[in-house]
Amino acid sequence: MFILSQVYKLSIGAVSALSWPSDRLIVQNDYRKHMQTMVELECRKWIEKGVNVKYETRNNRNGYKAGALREGLKKHYVEDCEFVIIFDADFQPEEDFLWRTIPYLLENPELGLVQARDCWCLADEAINDAGGWKDRTTVEDMDLAVRASLKGWKFLFVGDLAVKNELPSTFKAYRYQQHRWSCGPANLFRKMFKEIIICEVEIYSYSCVNCQQLTSAMTVNLNFPCNSHISSLA
Repeated sequence: MFILSQVYKLSIGAVSALSWPSDRLIVQNDYRKHMQTMVELECRKWIEKGVNVKYETRNNRNGYKAGALREGLKKHYVEDCEFVIIFDADFQPEEDFLWRTIPYLLENPELGLVQARDCWCLADEAINDAGGWKDRTTVEDMDLAVRASLKGWKFLFVGDLAVKNELPSTFKAYRYQQHRWSCGPANLFRKMFKEIIICEVEIYSYSCVNCQQLTSAMTVNLNFPCNSHISSLA
């Protein structure tokens, strides 16, 4: 959980309040020592309320977010899990989020991913089949989704389900976010172009969302300086 002090209480509280069995919440914190103490205290508060939170830290930040996710899935208490839902540190889901996503995965074993607006639910089998989390780009979630798509897994987008999250607080932070979001897909496209071309999965089986994001990544990256200024004035 690489986070700012302004959001960690809201995020942990929102996930702890999910309408779902309360023994399956894991908080991963790779932040500085003083923040680790603050986050751990917040987790203990929810443990005292009956939420069985697993609080995990690492001694390093190798692989950054992808590295933390990879380490998290190695824990013994994850072995029997069928699905994985990952909320970024600034995400605050509504109580019924899981009831509006998990049933799709239960009803269709060919689904590897259910995507709400800015948040995903993944089948553990799809994660493993795709090769797990990789830290070769800054878009580890898109990387995994593309690899799962190339393995034949199907995706579902639930457009009417959104998850609240923090917006960049300054124009500089916004530009950095947009730069990362455009460069990440472009870098992934460069690394996976050959795999996509030679893949034997039928063309209609590709994830439309991921294909569109990947093929437009280079254009977005080139137009970034113009797009950033125009968007900020809208």
